[in-house]
Amino acid sequence: LEHKIRAMYMMGENPFLSDPNINKVKKALAGLDFLCVQDIFLTETAEFADVVLPASTFFEKVGTYTNTDRRVQLGHAALSIGGSFRRLQCTPDLMPADVTGVSVYDERERTFTFHPGPVFCDVLLADELNRTPPRTQAALLEALSEAQVTVEGTPKPLSPQFFCVATQNPLDHVGTYALPDSQRDRFLLAFRLGYPDLDAEFNLLGHDGAEADLARVKPVFDQATVTRLRTLTRAVKVEDSVRRYLLDLVRATRQAKSLIQGASPRAGIGLQRAAQARAMIQGRDFVIPEDIQALAVAALSHRVSARAGQQADVIINSLLEAVAVPR
Repeated sequence: LEHKIRAMYMMGENPFLSDPNINKVKKALAGLDFLCVQDIFLTETAEFADVVLPASTFFEKVGTYTNTDRRVQLGHAALSIGGSFRRLQCTPDLMPADVTGVSVYDERERTFTFHPGPVFCDVLLADELNRTPPRTQAALLEALSEAQVTVEGTPKPLSPQFFCVATQNPLDHVGTYALPDSQRDRFLLAFRLGYPDLDAEFNLLGHDGAEADLARVKPVFDQATVTRLRTLTRAVKVEDSVRRYLLDLVRATRQAKSLIQGASPRAGIGLQRAAQARAMIQGRDFVIPEDIQALAVAALSHRVSARAGQQADVIINSLLEAVAVPR
């Protein structure tokens, strides 16, 4: 693929503008404008996350509004790439084996047969992750970082397209287990969901929910194309001046007095990859500071710890104004 990209440049073509699959992504997203009140397509920065990035997203629900069924949303997101979808409802009695799978003894064959858990899919929804104990939460850590799980001492690879979306409801803390900072750091992007605006909620009522519209969703491209797009994302160039700007922003979180803990090196890597994906979706083969600015809050706010009375997203926005932008 890299040789093909170089050849296209030598012929005067921009592969990021001429690739028909990128246009397919744009058209598919343009047709989902009415889903703006739903989790997976909530904001502009989430538009590419489920399609291009081999990573995970964390949603924090705010308020008590009832949006359309997340199982329908993410199930059809999986279908749009020709993949599979599983939903994991996190409860206090959920065990790690309920996530990764378990080996069951077959008396007829006199052997143990492995029965894979819900993590063996393309798109996984871990709903209300903070309601399951830390031991079960930890069962997802290896999957989020290494795209594999270890069961009974044997590593088992996950789907190459594996993508995890987790939610938590911060309003009711009874019987919940707060996610450790290191675990939140495994999620690439985080979004805080509030009530939908007037127009979005009006459109939602007009559609009587989104189930009927989502039922007509068809695959935009196959999984091989998704893999190709992810490879193409890594080919997006990041100039040293832009990379220095990203690093200055990450390091500024460690020096901010309003933060107890700043962003980790993993945060910088995640923000850079997300910026590359945003640039590719917009038809560019290079990252600009606006890509980093558009994703900074989503990529950093859940990775830092604010002092009492402070809000992480507000602090990140103030750092964006303070850090010098390269010219």
